[in-house]
Amino acid sequence: MNSRMRRTHSRRSYAAIAERYAASVAAGRRVAGSAEVAAAQRFLADLERRKGPWVWDRRRVDITCRAIEAFPHVSGAWAARGEKLVLSPWQVFVVGNLFGWVDRRSGLRRYRQAYISVARKNGKTTLAAAMMLYMLGLDGEAGAEVYSAATTREQASICWRIARQMAMRCPEYRLATGVRCGAYVLQSDALNARCQALSSDAHTLDGLSVHCAILDELHAHKTRDVYDVIMTATGARLQPMIIGISTAGSDRSGICWELDRYALDVLGGKIQDDRFFALIFRPDGEDFRNPIAWKKANPNLGVSISEDDLARKAQLAAISPSHLSAFRVKHLNEWVATHSAWMDMHAWDSCASSVDWEEFRGQPAIMALDLASKRDVCVLALLFKRDGKYYVKEHYFLPESALQHGVNATAYRGWYERGLITVTPGNVTDFGVVEQVAKSLAETYDVRVVVYDPYQATQLITELEQHGLYCVELGATVKNFSEPMKQLEALVLSGQLAHDGDPMLAWMASNVVAHRDAKDNIFPRKEHHDAKIDGIVALIMALAWDARDPDWDAPARGGYAEIDPEEAVSRWVS
Repeated sequence: MNSRMRRTHSRRSYAAIAERYAASVAAGRRVAGSAEVAAAQRFLADLERRKGPWVWDRRRVDITCRAIEAFPHVSGAWAARGEKLVLSPWQVFVVGNLFGWVDRRSGLRRYRQAYISVARKNGKTTLAAAMMLYMLGLDGEAGAEVYSAATTREQASICWRIARQMAMRCPEYRLATGVRCGAYVLQSDALNARCQALSSDAHTLDGLSVHCAILDELHAHKTRDVYDVIMTATGARLQPMIIGISTAGSDRSGICWELDRYALDVLGGKIQDDRFFALIFRPDGEDFRNPIAWKKANPNLGVSISEDDLARKAQLAAISPSHLSAFRVKHLNEWVATHSAWMDMHAWDSCASSVDWEEFRGQPAIMALDLASKRDVCVLALLFKRDGKYYVKEHYFLPESALQHGVNATAYRGWYERGLITVTPGNVTDFGVVEQVAKSLAETYDVRVVVYDPYQATQLITELEQHGLYCVELGATVKNFSEPMKQLEALVLSGQLAHDGDPMLAWMASNVVAHRDAKDNIFPRKEHHDAKIDGIVALIMALAWDARDPDWDAPARGGYAEIDPEEAVSRWVS
């Protein structure tokens, strides 16, 4: 919220503020990241579409923004001075979009879902709390049910408590709506409406009829259970609104990462979803010490955030890796791998391309097998090399039970439904299925070698060798992994690695922590059991073989199998 002296409402045209904000962003007069620019351009394009299905109702924009600015601040110096909220231009843009776009025929609101991603301390939770109160008592919805939702009651209560304090300090609102401020619920008997915090540890999530839900700090949702319940509980409402509002995080298997990617696709025009509003404040790869990056991630810079404070924190981040990760997440709104991140995930994402794997049919390949445990993810990786660039394609195997139980079950089900995982019946992975897929791939591509970790691999490797594949054991040791792991990082940073945007592999890359010893050797680790890294381990194994035999992809003379394995391995080891 803006700390400047509050203007008279009658003199503020909020619709005009939103329009000027969008025009300024789109024209480059305001420092903005590419995602923010895309949101502004989307708005302006809709504004110019005079005969489209949606109408920009300037009166509704003004009414809603004026109502929100009638609520008081509840903490800090502004609250001590008794000041009311003053919306910054970007906040007017958010409120204007959510409440100002309506269906040309019915007059009902256009947007049903919103995703707003911005760095900390930009006033997003305060704005969300005010919108909750508007939806509770001023939206004209009979029997409105409004929720602040999260996976834990403590998290869900943060936004709700701010809304409660606002209502308690605003007797005019309570008088107009009949809202009573209870210890755990805001309720209006006159409107038959209620607002409360909702979490997955509540006694039941059944029977909801959601008019509005705020999912604040969505990155903290470890599962998508609450989100899914909320999304399926709006059917009885004419114009419900689900608002996800968050900073970035590190968990790429969660619902926040999924919505973040979806939002970027909507803004980029890859997905057409006129019911989904998206606004993301994020740098475009600038150095974290660059004030341009700070401005792109913090639309309230100079209002609720001090540039001097960011400069001080950036200086600390420059000398402390742990502070750097926190700075990038909290103050630049960037997704990082883990709090002890190894992979630069911005660079990793930049390596994604539309790879046509049919073009590699019959081409030389390294196959790497990380069989891990039969109860866990098994990975088969294929590595190709073309014109000095590396291409990786991975296949994943899981037992059916892994889709039903465990922390990652929800994410696994989503990837399975997208065809990324091969599932075998029962509680353990059927290595016979892995064997059949490996043989099939060997018929499609010219698999020159199969490198494998010997753990649980004896029977499978025997079958592959009998099929004519050349198999070499490569254990997960520091000696085997350190240099190829460094090479992988270099390939990603230089753009010499290409992948097809596989989200499961990206998640695994984001989970890798580099363990470094006194001799500067590194080895892939994970912070906790559920943070899987098997896909990266398999890729490192393939690169380890590439380092041992740089000419593995050379045209074969009479077949690669003519090389004497024992002699070749002895030469490489020595």
